[in-house]
Order: sequence, then structure tokens, then C-alpha cells
Amino acid sequence: DLTAVGVVMEDLLGGSGVWWLSLIVVVILISTIKLSYQKFARLLKWLTISLFCYVLTVFFLQVDWLAALRASITISLDWSPTSIMLITAILGTTISPYLFFWQANEEVEERDHVSAGRLKKFIVTKHELKLLKADVFTGMLFSNIVMWFIIVGASQMSATYGIGEITNFSQAALVLRPLLGTVAYTAFALGIIGTALLAIPVLAGSVGYIVAETLGWNEGMNNTYTQARGYYGVIIVAMVIGTALTLLQLDPVKLLIYAAVLYTLITPPLIIIILHIANDRKLMGVHKNSWISNTLGIITLVVMATAAIMYLFT
Repeated sequence: DLTAVGVVMEDLLGGSGVWWLSLIVVVILISTIKLSYQKFARLLKWLTISLFCYVLTVFFLQVDWLAALRASITISLDWSPTSIMLITAILGTTISPYLFFWQANEEVEERDHVSAGRLKKFIVTKHELKLLKADVFTGMLFSNIVMWFIIVGASQMSATYGIGEITNFSQAALVLRPLLGTVAYTAFALGIIGTALLAIPVLAGSVGYIVAETLGWNEGMNNTYTQARGYYGVIIVAMVIGTALTLLQLDPVKLLIYAAVLYTLITPPLIIIILHIANDRKLMGVHKNSWISNTLGIITLVVMATAAIMYLFT
């Protein structure tokens, strides 16, 4: 994500992509450390609007909607290594390991703010659990709807322009041309910047949560820097390492795909751990996993593990 920001900033405004990226990293770090979780979340929500350009664009294309829906529920792959890699990447970017940490901690931070000043300890009620479930379901639903529209748009773009493989951002931006014309690349670049600003703090924050919880440090964006030095320190180190990687001049498109593939490879063990915890009656009490949750969890585990094995064999 950091590499992608550097590339599009250089394309849009000239100068050095590394310089622009360094500036953005400083802004992100200051925002992450100085803003409370609630202010931070409000900013992130506005940035997601850029994704809906892809949804709108598809309605300006000559899409065979019946064929698109039929293709969404049938499997017609050539089973080539490239196809298997892309399916693996799609699964990895949908069920990403960092979400297991970020989503749980984000919900705690959000509810903790609601109870701040009224309760010394955050109490989870049935109503709170319903809100948590609705929040997670809504977020996952919309992320998958947007992804579906992006795939439909990319498929139509491939047929229109004869592009078999996207190798740079200029090609990827063509999908927005029917809606936005000559400013398609600018809009695409702003979308890349917006989604990166959305993703980068989440990814770095997830690393912060993982390390802080493992080592028993104080954590959370509702804490100040002095209250959670270790947590924020990990975020800073993660951002610095990510920025340093951009100096290698790696291809951001390939990096994003292989990062998603890596997610698929490391997700199955995490699902096993989560299912084990969720079925531990001593820990979960009456909130132990239902048979429906276990069935869905096992199906997810089998699908992710199968994709990982197929990718490794091909």
C-alpha cells in the first residue's frame, strides 16, 4: 500500500515518490498517535467513499448482468497457475489474518468509548453483542459487494481494451474511463491514496495490537502515546520498515497480489486457533460457538487450506 501511494503521488504531482510517501507516513503517524479512536474512525469512513466510484462505473458499461450473475455462482477456471494464484489472492484479501486482530480490538475500542465515564469496566450485554454482530456483518457485506463490482468492471475492461493482465496503474485506471473520461487516472490515483490511508493505519495498528497483547503492554488508540508507548512504538517501526521497502522499487501491483496470497497461506492455522478458543466453555461460557458458527468456520478453514495447498503445488 505504501509503495502504491508513492507511485501515484509521483505520477500526479511529479517529484520523488519517496519524498511524497515520507510526508504521508508522517501525517498518518501523527493522526494515529494524536487522534482518539473515534476521531480517527470518522476520518477513515469518509475515505471509503472513493471505492463507490467502481460501483457507479459499472452501470456505465455494457454489462450482461445475467451472465455476470451466472458467472459469479459457477466455476469455470482453466486451472492454470495464474488462475489459482488469483483465486488464492482473492480469498486472502477477503479473510485477511490482520482482520482477526483489528476487528476484535476495533469493536472493543468503539464500545469502550460508549461506556467511558459511566462504567469502570466494560460490560458486554446481549444488545452489545447484537451491535457487534451487525457491525461485522455489514462491513463484510459491503466489502464483498464492492469487490464484486470491481471484478465485473475489470472483466468488461479486459474485453473492451484487450488487456489480459494488468501490469500498471494506468491500465487499472481504464475501468473508470466510461464514468470519468480524461480524469479517470486522477480519480483512480485518489482512490489508491484514499484506500491506502484507510488500510495503512489498520495494518500497522494490527501489528501494534498483536505485539502489545503478546507482551502484555498497554494498548489502544484511545490511549495517549505516554500511556501506550510500546503499542505506538511498534506502529512506528512497522511504518518505517514499510517505507524502507519502497526504496527497492518493487512492482506495487505484484506486491499487493503476493501479499494477499501470503494471507491465505497463514490464515488456516489462525482459524484453527480461533475455533479452539471459541469452543472453550471455560473461556466463553454461554457464548461458546454455536453449531452454525462451527460449520461456517470449518467450511472456511477447508476452502482456505485447499487454496493454499493448490497454490503451493502449482
